[in-house]
Amino acid sequence: MINIAIIDDDKTFCDDFKEQIEKIDNSYNTDCYYDINTFLESVSSYNIAVIDIMLGKDNGIDIASAITEKYPNIKIIFISVEQDFFQDVYSVNHLYFLVKPISNEQLKQALSVCCSEINKQTLYTKLGSGTTAINLNDVSYFEGILKKTIVHYVNAPKQTLNEPLKDIEKEILNTNFIRIHQSYIVNLTYITQFTKTKVNIQDLEIPISRKYSQSALNGISKFLGNNLI
Repeated sequence: MINIAIIDDDKTFCDDFKEQIEKIDNSYNTDCYYDINTFLESVSSYNIAVIDIMLGKDNGIDIASAITEKYPNIKIIFISVEQDFFQDVYSVNHLYFLVKPISNEQLKQALSVCCSEINKQTLYTKLGSGTTAINLNDVSYFEGILKKTIVHYVNAPKQTLNEPLKDIEKEILNTNFIRIHQSYIVNLTYITQFTKTKVNIQDLEIPISRKYSQSALNGISKFLGNNLI
């Protein structure tokens, strides 16, 4: 389920826009916030934040900047009655800028782009008799043990999947994960230190095997280099 927050101090617009979103797809879970402080108490619950640029005395662009700094995975859609803000929003990482009134076609396109980005960060895998969705941004590393995979989360208890690590690897290609060992695939985002033989994730040392040494070191160096620019 995609959780969407609308932040707009115009209550009538906010309520109507919520209805417009849910008519497009009733699987969206949408909430309205008429002031920024109430939203900030629950921001971590949402995948998408639709933010009006002018929120009374508050500036929606500045607010979005602060939100994405702390919660980089949330997808931002800016809305405004003023088209003149079009250039200002590029100072903040966002996916769409919509000018009121917003047509269904524009809204569908914006939500589709956001959902595509969210799905890139999600691993759908078997768990018991059903399927579970794993947010890859919450995973520090995967560990393979026999034909099972242990998911190690940043801030949650580990989880065991009935899939071998090689199958997980195929499903997370072109993400921020890299194989460094027969038994380990790590999230590049959480590497704090590395040498030719190991990486540090939080306070844990994970070995780099000879087989994966060259590709691992190249991948780590490239990732860190790109993110230091």
